Amino acid sequence: MTLRSVTRRRIPYLKWSDAGSYQCVAINKLGRHSKSYCLTVVGETAASTEPSKVDSKSSAGTVVVWHVVVSLVSGIIIGILFSYIVFVLYSRRRWCRNRKPERNPDDPKTEADTTYQALDLTKMNTNLENNYQSLQVNDASNYENVTWPH
Repeated sequence: MTLRSVTRRRIPYLKWSDAGSYQCVAINKLGRHSKSYCLTVVGETAASTEPSKVDSKSSAGTVVVWHVVVSLVSGIIIGILFSYIVFVLYSRRRWCRNRKPERNPDDPKTEADTTYQALDLTKMNTNLENNYQSLQVNDASNYENVTWPH
């Protein structure tokens, strides 16, 4: 017995990945029989079907993948910004410590007098004893001209 007629069946809730070749094999005491079928998925896309007919596993997986991607990209961007801010603050602190104070160009500069006068050493006091003062604590010469209150 051979089936020559083409039969179309409507199978609800198929995914696009279900399309392909299938083979049905029947084996018993009388023998073996097999038949191959080609399944073609025709119809609307999953976005245009009713929400109850959408494959919940694949859509949940897509949502999870997007959450992971968005989280990773956000984390990387925030990490780069944080690193940049820390770098700028550290560089600024280092620059402020190492910089030399700037002079205002409007401030008048003090000029040193480069002229000098000759020093006449002959007019100096030649009595060397009066040029020095004793540093001894109980030396009476330290207190000769001092008047003490009574």
